[in-house]
Amino acid sequence: MASALNQGDPQGTVWRPGEADVSIRPGWFWHPDQDERVRSADNLMRLYFRSVGRNSKLLLNVPPTRDGLFHERDVRTLEAFDDKRRALFEHDLLAGGRVRKTGGATSAQLEVELSAPATFDTLRLEEDIEHGQHIANHRVDAWVDSRWRTIAWGTTIGNARLHDCAPTTASRLRVVVEFAYAPPSLARVAAFKA
Repeated sequence: MASALNQGDPQGTVWRPGEADVSIRPGWFWHPDQDERVRSADNLMRLYFRSVGRNSKLLLNVPPTRDGLFHERDVRTLEAFDDKRRALFEHDLLAGGRVRKTGGATSAQLEVELSAPATFDTLRLEEDIEHGQHIANHRVDAWVDSRWRTIAWGTTIGNARLHDCAPTTASRLRVVVEFAYAPPSLARVAAFKA
């Protein structure tokens, strides 16, 4: 069952998330000639979205210098990345909204209604993985111009799914689980403005 190594087994009994192994530098070890080639904070944010934001773990290699310390350039980049990440996810625009859930054996909807419209361009979805990862296909709709418009679509959610979307102003947002392998359960739906 070689395909299970790359795709997993939806009927399996163990959840094994993917892992993205990346170095902050061109190689896995510190070399002084690479001090100007350290990834930028923006690059690390893109990596974060493409790994953690796609239900994976991000294992970021930061090699120590020959003195056993992290190079100041690497440290500055990590601090800038941390500042960017914290600033983006600091204020959930859906917090305090009224939540309505409906669901079935293999599909579900979760709608959040706000008291006033909010403008956002980043979405974070989280599945309740305590009972397994079940969602196989989902979409996110926003109530715009008196109708639902799809602003993001994806397959699995798992521990976390991050979506970049066009700036959207809406007072209602819904996540539609179009197919799941077992009754789906969303633990969190959040929206942010970059």
